Amino acid sequence: MNRGTALRYLGGVLSLPLVSCEGQNCSPVPASAGSAATPTAFGSQIYMVDDVEKAVAAIAGCGGTLLRIGVGLGLDFSDAVFAAAARHGIRVVAISPVMPQPIDPEAYAATCVTLQIRYAKYDPIWEIWNEPDLSQSWGAAADVNDYAKVALPTATALRAAGARDIWSGGTSGLDLSWIAELKNLGAYRVMNGCAVHSYAVPCAAYGQYVQLRGIVPDGVGIHTTETCVPTDQDQVGFIEQMWYVHRILGLSTMIWCELRDGSAGHSGAYTYDYGLLYADYAPKPSYNAIKRLILPGTP
Repeated sequence: MNRGTALRYLGGVLSLPLVSCEGQNCSPVPASAGSAATPTAFGSQIYMVDDVEKAVAAIAGCGGTLLRIGVGLGLDFSDAVFAAAARHGIRVVAISPVMPQPIDPEAYAATCVTLQIRYAKYDPIWEIWNEPDLSQSWGAAADVNDYAKVALPTATALRAAGARDIWSGGTSGLDLSWIAELKNLGAYRVMNGCAVHSYAVPCAAYGQYVQLRGIVPDGVGIHTTETCVPTDQDQVGFIEQMWYVHRILGLSTMIWCELRDGSAGHSGAYTYDYGLLYADYAPKPSYNAIKRLILPGTP
């Protein structure tokens, strides 16, 4: 994830009132619960260093119903996560494995199908690759046509293996041109979800999501599989306003990028405290804020 770029951007805009759009071309973001007809599922990403039982319980405790992990990193970890998530009624968003370039589409699809069969009883949600529009994530020059050559046969194979929900890989930011071209290449005839990552101030994100809704076909959900800011960037205000954006627009999914401070790493942009929990699993104010929004009436 390109958090360094996100932080540079946020440092310049988070001083603006989040519920106004001063100097920005977008609509206001009122504090609204949205429509019950278009619910938003909340969740968080967790990592191999996390205590699985504590992490899953914390996600469930704030009303979360989704959990995101990279699969293929370690089967013991994935096995534990899927089992714990099932006990709490949480679905797992499985990021498909990273493989070195050049990728053999047939072999890649077979690898994903093997994992689908392993976890089929848990009904995983598949997100095909993480930020394939970034060269550093794709492992070669990012090219939407190259990605489609891998993603489409993989999605088709996963569907044949029983996968119910398959999303295009979350883009770094709302990469509208990338997503539009994916649509032209037929991606959303085999994938029923479009994953994106947003670190933009919520007011600006609102306008971007409105544009995205005009691109994705009817019936294809928009899923924010990464969003967050660190504690010192008004984390409470950000999570509340980003939640309002998702509810107002009826966006399907909002996943926080890191559940616990420090679990994603300790260098570069990862030195910032992005978590909803402190390193010792104690809840931060942002955790309590999203809990109150999802579970009204809770302390």
